[in-house]
Amino acid sequence: MAVEAIRIMVLAVFNHDEIYDEFYKLNMEYLDALKAARPHVYENIRFYYVVADPGYDSSACGAQVDESSRMITVNGTESWCPGILDKTIKVLRYVNDLRERNDNTGFKYDYVLRTNASTFINFELLYNEMLELHAWNSVPYRNYKYVAMGHISVLQCGNDRYGLTEQAMQLYMGEKFFQGVCIIMNAALVSELVRHAQTRINLNVVDDVEIGRFIWSLPSTPDELYTKDISDRMLSYYQYNPSNPYIFCNNRFKANRYSDLDCFRSVAEMHTNKLINSLNTL
Repeated sequence: MAVEAIRIMVLAVFNHDEIYDEFYKLNMEYLDALKAARPHVYENIRFYYVVADPGYDSSACGAQVDESSRMITVNGTESWCPGILDKTIKVLRYVNDLRERNDNTGFKYDYVLRTNASTFINFELLYNEMLELHAWNSVPYRNYKYVAMGHISVLQCGNDRYGLTEQAMQLYMGEKFFQGVCIIMNAALVSELVRHAQTRINLNVVDDVEIGRFIWSLPSTPDELYTKDISDRMLSYYQYNPSNPYIFCNNRFKANRYSDLDCFRSVAEMHTNKLINSLNTL
């Protein structure tokens, strides 16, 4: 069964500083090149950076969207924990509400990809693989209600990099989660996440661990949830080099952010130039 197109909403957590603004600039250049060279891919993707602003009044519509800068602003204060999880939940609620309206105001996505500003994604490769997955999970072949993808990890004893207290570490020991550089969820899973956010999400736990705990606790039967580990398609700037990656992420143990930027720039410019050169050969 062929699937002609799917729609992917990409939400990248972001805050302004010297390094992140450079990530932003390089990725905007790539997205503009993608729009020009691969319009059939670009038209099915919406990419937004997500920032928090304590002065923004969200009572009217939940978020403020600037299409020219590809930026969504939600009310909140920037911080690692609980800030990243808080603004993730708020922006997911906003895009989910738009999607579920019975009008043409919302982007009717099939999947949401939550990432961060320092991760570069080759959207052409990602999109093609997501098409294959979507076709595989369509009736009459499969019909999982919830789908989630990313680099699956397990919370281990004695590892304090997750920002959890010792009490929380004991409670969450052995929990599976998707590393925060790339968490892909289908629309049904996003809807459940925002519906239960106030009662089943602990904002005092770091974002990827808590989202992962929720994902694996959600299905009432094992055949409701399909998860896929795509770590073999992720390239760490410093550690691992798979043969055909489409997600390029920094090493979170790396203290030198300028090194992260140099790696991001190299990858982004390579893919941007490839797209531009394809236009020049037409």
